Amino acid sequence: MLNKTSDEKERLVRDDVREYGWSFIYVIDDEGNELPFGYSVGLFESYGHPEIIIVGFTEALANPVVDSMGCGIAEEGKRYEAGRYYDDILQRVDCYMHRVRKDCYADYVGWDLWYYRGDDFPLLQCVYPCDKGLFPWDPAASRTLIENQPIIGGLQGH
Repeated sequence: MLNKTSDEKERLVRDDVREYGWSFIYVIDDEGNELPFGYSVGLFESYGHPEIIIVGFTEALANPVVDSMGCGIAEEGKRYEAGRYYDDILQRVDCYMHRVRKDCYADYVGWDLWYYRGDDFPLLQCVYPCDKGLFPWDPAASRTLIENQPIIGGLQGH
């Protein structure tokens, strides 16, 4: 969506949601100070499913992951729930679905806030392990893992 006017971007998001049931947004900090992330817009409206966000992946990885999850939701009725692990998101590893608190939405999912005209939608963060199978909350997790995959809003009751 680079080099498009705000009206063009809004039209693209609306068209994607109308045609596919969701749109994918990727955010990268040109200065490299913040981690990149990608998220869905429209899953909640189209399928009653929480929106999905994934942090720390390149666009080339984040887009197919979110799209694959969206296809499973749209075509197979797949449901992802907070507080559960899933082995069908990434190959050979489990991913954990973390419920993101609404007070964190403004820092991450601006297009969802615009689309829904507020924060009346659920949001799940797809958390993936490092190559050693550790999650950021594991006691043996490295500082790099913790920094490269922040848990948005922190863990509640994990």
